[in-house]
Amino acid sequence: MLNLEKKTIGIVGLFALTAIGIALGIIWPTIRYIKKINQETETLRLYLQKKYDATISLRSSVHKIAQIKSAVSLYPDRLFHVGDELKLITALEKIAAEDKVSQKIEGSNLDKLIPGQNLNLSLNIRGEYLNTLKYLADLKKLDYFIIAEQAQWAPLFNSAEPSSVSAAIMYLNLSLYVSN
Repeated sequence: MLNLEKKTIGIVGLFALTAIGIALGIIWPTIRYIKKINQETETLRLYLQKKYDATISLRSSVHKIAQIKSAVSLYPDRLFHVGDELKLITALEKIAAEDKVSQKIEGSNLDKLIPGQNLNLSLNIRGEYLNTLKYLADLKKLDYFIIAEQAQWAPLFNSAEPSSVSAAIMYLNLSLYVSN
């Protein structure tokens, strides 16, 4: 009987070794292959997502091109060009007259303009305080891109009425980009 028992144990052991061999030889490599395919699929999904996002971004950029072109078409009219010196000075004098202030250009590089650099103007504006503020506001309405680099106000006292401080002097430094 012992022989039959040993044979049964041997046969069961043989089936167990065969099952382990099949598991290691077929099932384990299949599991590794499936994991590898999952990783490649995830990598491909991320790649396609990036391409899709880039395509969506490109489409939105194409839609914005018309808006950008219309905005950029206005820039040449708002740039200061060499030769516009008289036009600028006339516009400044017109604003000063409209706002009832006196204006004096104390420093500038109008006589040596170089395209690609800045035109610098130092202005001395005298008048009622509110009129100097109005002058500054009207200056922003000019057709040029003007950078007010510095604005400084000081009160002007009236010798007839020492307690009255309605007049002011404004020192203003402006900068404009000079185009070709």
